[in-house]
Amino acid sequence: MAIFSNKIVEAKFLDASNTIIEVLYQDGDSLISHALEIDLDNQDFHDLMEEHTLEDIEKYTNSRRKKALENYRKKIDEEVESKIKDSVQSDVPMTVANIFDELIDKRNDMNFLFQFKAAVFKNKEVISSKSEETKKQIRKSKDLFEVVELLKDIM
Repeated sequence: MAIFSNKIVEAKFLDASNTIIEVLYQDGDSLISHALEIDLDNQDFHDLMEEHTLEDIEKYTNSRRKKALENYRKKIDEEVESKIKDSVQSDVPMTVANIFDELIDKRNDMNFLFQFKAAVFKNKEVISSKSEETKKQIRKSKDLFEVVELLKDIM
């Protein structure tokens, strides 16, 4: 009988290739982590399989990874929104000439370019576009006008 038998709180894969399993189990008031490899010759592995199947562990792991990714993306979006709100607001009136001058000034500003790309990838037409190559080129672009030029292929 494994040290974690009948005390498992959760079991998940630790690595991307799904070969190492972390078993969290309750021991009194403590939550203990135990790692083991998938090994058909290991009795601890067989004991774990009596309580959780590999399919259950994989489903749980995928669910946790998906939630972590969603949280990561949400934090990025919140940070981008915060930076946009915190950016300096200009007292210059919004005219075509002023907008053009501002774009020329910000053409190679990586901070502005990042904010611009974030806004681009929130656009419904860009989101629904099947042109993955163009989206990839936009992500890699280091020039505001190049991004705008690439957008014509999507919009």
